[in-house]
Amino acid sequence: MKNEVAGIKDFVSPPSFPIDTEDNGTLRILESILSLSLPKDYVEFGGLYGSGELCISGASWEIWSPFRRTFHATILNFARIWNEYRSAVANNVALKIYPEVGGILPFAINANGGWVCWLTIDSPNQWPVIELDTLEADGYLQHNLNFSQFFLKIFKGKLRPLGTSTWDDWDPKKNISFKPRVFHDKKYV
Repeated sequence: MKNEVAGIKDFVSPPSFPIDTEDNGTLRILESILSLSLPKDYVEFGGLYGSGELCISGASWEIWSPFRRTFHATILNFARIWNEYRSAVANNVALKIYPEVGGILPFAINANGGWVCWLTIDSPNQWPVIELDTLEADGYLQHNLNFSQFFLKIFKGKLRPLGTSTWDDWDPKKNISFKPRVFHDKKYV
């Protein structure tokens, strides 16, 4: 099987000066805090691209490297927000929130403010991707694709991300970029 991160590199090159690519023990600490291992393709992506904004005509995502020192704070804030939401709607929600078994764990946010998460079931390398607007049954999309497969399908025009209207007029060889910048977690720095 072809290395999936190499497939991503076929569409968008890693930045010349990435941020958050050095481990320095960060990954081991993060995985210890989370009591789980993160998907290998995501860790490899983080080592090459770091944290940043992946842009495609009509959509963008702020992806956090597992080596970002505030990644754990982002996860904790996500859990706090969605647990408060769940309490407000009397637990009438379709998804669990990590650290619950099978809960969702974020790795990015899209330009519309929606979260992109894994559903933490089975092997981390096979975790499906969830695009999340709300926790109700009609507020999210589950893709039975891992991190790399999710973005590769988008790059190839075979998957339209949640919240995008049209996808017909873009050229995947010209309209994909990755910029090493992060805005979401500035309050944690």
